Amino acid sequence: SRDSYLYAIDALTGSLKWKYFADNISLEESSPTVSNGIVYIGGWYDVSDFTKPGSVYAIDEQTGNLLWTALDHLGFSSSPVINAGSLYISADDLNLYSINAATGALNWKSQIIPNGASPAIAEGVVYVGGGGTGFFYALDAANGNIKWKFAIGQNGLDTSSPCVIGVDGTVYHPGVSGEEF
Repeated sequence: SRDSYLYAIDALTGSLKWKYFADNISLEESSPTVSNGIVYIGGWYDVSDFTKPGSVYAIDEQTGNLLWTALDHLGFSSSPVINAGSLYISADDLNLYSINAATGALNWKSQIIPNGASPAIAEGVVYVGGGGTGFFYALDAANGNIKWKFAIGQNGLDTSSPCVIGVDGTVYHPGVSGEEF
């Protein structure tokens, strides 16, 4: 929420289970992703003056307690996606990041100027728009190396969320929770 809280609400009763306060950082630009009992979300900015950018937060699904933060003070307008133990997210510092989902440790980063685009992962490849460059990218999920890029121009890639159909017909996208298998 813009009020700096992440709310967990019981879907059956509508009652509050817990809420996590992100130290005045708005959480409105990122959708939460849940994987292995952890809720991940990117923090945007302190909206009182927009000078303090947020981090990636990992919060215990049951208790609402903070487990760790990562990529501190970069600001996030995209949503995280989890695949094979790694979290992928675009930051407002012009980079796409891969971090260890259990610890928050950096795996790699790639400066593709994603401008808030959310990634999708299919068969070991990260797909994401680079709104600042005008390209749509396919990167190796293991190391961030660019496999290919396709010129699209300045046509709204900054807020894209790709959907990829594998050769066997499997559909890959960030999904409701952002977790991919």
